Amino acid sequence: MNNYQAGREKIVASQTSNHSGCNPGDIDGDGIDEILVAGHNRMHVFNGDGSLLWQKHLTGTAIYPPSVAVMDNNGTLGIIAGYRGRAQ
Repeated sequence: MNNYQAGREKIVASQTSNHSGCNPGDIDGDGIDEILVAGHNRMHVFNGDGSLLWQKHLTGTAIYPPSVAVMDNNGTLGIIAGYRGRAQ
C-alpha cells in the first residue's frame, strides 16, 4: 500500500480492485474519527491524519464496508466487518 499526500487530503493507493468500502469511527476514543477500510483480504484502520493505525489480515474477501458500533452495555465500541471466510 502506498500513501500520497496532496494538500490536506490523504490518498491511499491499493494493489487490489476489490474494495468493499470505508467508514469513519472514533475507535480509540481520542475524539477524532479513524477511517476503516476493507479491501480484498485485509482491513486497514487509519488515524485521522491518514497514517496507518493497524491492519488485520482476513482469511476471506471483504464483502461489506466495516462499521463501528457499541458492542456492550458499557458503551465500548467494536468493529463489525462482513467478509467471506474467517479472521485469523
